[in-house]
Amino acid sequence: MQQAWDVPPTHDQKKARMNRSIHSAYRDLLGYMPNRSGKALLRTVWKNRGHPSIFIDPRQHRLDGLGKGSVTFSLDFELAWAWRFSKGPGIDCTRIGMWERAYLPRVLSEFDWRGIPATWAIVGHLLLPGCRRRHDGVAHPEIPHIAPFETQWWRFDGPDWFAHDPCSDAAASPAWYAPDLFALIRDSPVGHEIASHTFSHMGVGPYCSHEVAVAELAATRNIMRANGVEVETFIHPANDLGNFAALVETGHSIYREYPSLDREISLPVRRPDGLWKVPSAGCVTQGRETDRHRLSVQRRRLEVQIDAAVATGLNAHFWLHPSILPAQAEYVLFPILDYCARLRDRGNLDVYTMKDLVRATRSLSPSRREREFDVHAA
Repeated sequence: MQQAWDVPPTHDQKKARMNRSIHSAYRDLLGYMPNRSGKALLRTVWKNRGHPSIFIDPRQHRLDGLGKGSVTFSLDFELAWAWRFSKGPGIDCTRIGMWERAYLPRVLSEFDWRGIPATWAIVGHLLLPGCRRRHDGVAHPEIPHIAPFETQWWRFDGPDWFAHDPCSDAAASPAWYAPDLFALIRDSPVGHEIASHTFSHMGVGPYCSHEVAVAELAATRNIMRANGVEVETFIHPANDLGNFAALVETGHSIYREYPSLDREISLPVRRPDGLWKVPSAGCVTQGRETDRHRLSVQRRRLEVQIDAAVATGLNAHFWLHPSILPAQAEYVLFPILDYCARLRDRGNLDVYTMKDLVRATRSLSPSRREREFDVHAA
């Protein structure tokens, strides 16, 4: 009887192995090349693959974009809330939350001292100094129950979405409450934008009812307002898009669109319902990579995308978690912030939050430009 390991690989399996080997060798080559020649090779390879993709909507955008390229950074600030129902093996949501709590001030300071504002999407529950369960054991009864669901990243079997909520306070459970970190971001002199990331990192994709989505969004808006912030921008947990009617109903006007493979370098687009979708060029880093040379490849990719934004007058929008690994921060994020600061200081690049990017796009729409031309012509 032939054993499974004696079966020869199929043609497709051989091809897949060869492609992985070629891709690995290519990454290693790029990682050890000098920066200028490495970027030149990367730019050539990407161009042949149609990257970075450039998108202009002539009904809403000028052909020269905003006249100057720009970059936007958005960060998803969640602590332990994001990891409760993750499908990955051995995930300790409290440990991850404590790491993000410890590292976020460093990430914030790197943005601040370079004078680079960002959009921080914050889980509303983090603003609470504490909370308690009701007499019947229910936490946050203002949020209706969500039915069990499963996505690529999460599996919620029910019945209690708030089963992990310690219902204590920031001193006893610092991975679940962070009014101190929220205040650091809000009070920064750089002028960061604070966005909503739902109240409890609730997924609001197609599996989430309109009623639940509205309750989550309204709860976050209320607690933000009580802390001096009026929220306009929403970022979907897990980038699981949906419930746009609930965004409109609760007063949001902007959201992040990811992935945006056909519009990596672009500008916000206004939908018929009035919402502005802001495409994202990609995540600053993904996975657990810590090798310096391989991370330098990712840094060059981001630089090529920023260069494309400068060349077209459009925007490159990158997102990340403040729980980023230190090696990824040191070899990718912080050098990219330096790169953006240098281009900005030379007058070649603007840095916008998502909200400010929408305002800039709206102010220079073709219709506005035509009206100004007509006035001057008269």
